[in-house]
Amino acid sequence: MPKQDKKPTIITKAVEKAKALITSKPKIDIEKFNNSKQIAIKLIKECEGCKLTAYKDSVGIWTIGYGHIRGVKEGMKITQEQAETYFESDIMDYLSPVQKEVGKICNANQIAALTSFAFNVGNGIPLSKSNELKAKGQKVKIGFLNSTLLKVIKVNPNNFAEIEKQFLSWVKADGKVLNGLVTRRQKEVDLYKKA
Repeated sequence: MPKQDKKPTIITKAVEKAKALITSKPKIDIEKFNNSKQIAIKLIKECEGCKLTAYKDSVGIWTIGYGHIRGVKEGMKITQEQAETYFESDIMDYLSPVQKEVGKICNANQIAALTSFAFNVGNGIPLSKSNELKAKGQKVKIGFLNSTLLKVIKVNPNNFAEIEKQFLSWVKADGKVLNGLVTRRQKEVDLYKKA
């Protein structure tokens, strides 16, 4: 009887993303990558909380688990195990681009803080593509990859005053300052400043 191919699960996809990042050029510091991931997991879980029933977030996006949004619908329920599985995959969607952009110039705490930031605001699109779309008059979703925060870090990852200012400029949802975002950004700033 022929062997049936298994459909990849969220966990196998997350493992594949991690392997691809680790084996891609330029080589990364695996210990720093793993440390960054563990620190980011702790911070993101603390900031996001875990809800096993779908809810609308502060901007009206259906969300479940630890900030998971893909495929979430009203009335959806998951188990704690499913929340962990979603999160394991989701975090790689944000840690990988952060690592690619600043892995050589930032320490594990800084990478973790930026991963939490990206997890919350989204990755956006790379600056080069963003500028191209703007030039064509198209609307561009702003996120980590095309943020002034990333630009400042790439110039000087130790310009803490300007970096803090940039983190703290991301505290609004639908034009309103949210206390939860103010608290989260301050936690990210504090972590970013740790050696």
